[in-house]
Amino acid sequence: MKKHGYKGGGDFSKYVDHIFAWDCTSNIIEDWMYEEIAKKYVFDKDMEDFLRENNPYALMNIAERLLEAIGRGKWNANEEMEEKLRKKYLDIEGMIEEKL
Repeated sequence: MKKHGYKGGGDFSKYVDHIFAWDCTSNIIEDWMYEEIAKKYVFDKDMEDFLRENNPYALMNIAERLLEAIGRGKWNANEEMEEKLRKKYLDIEGMIEEKL
């Protein structure tokens, strides 16, 4: 996926959207799954660097979707994780605004 640059980043983001949608309609995603998604797509240094460089909107969407899962009670994340996600989201949003 990474070899596809912007589109690959967008596809990663779509996967997270679909996972969230499945959870909203079927309650099939467990907390540990959301935790692993956050670790891999938001907090993994290599993935973060890839998304920041190729598609920062995808990274922002993933963080936003994870925060939405917390807000809707789909993911019972601890306060530390929620705060880390919120900070990462605001950081990415700021980076995008600076580029505009």
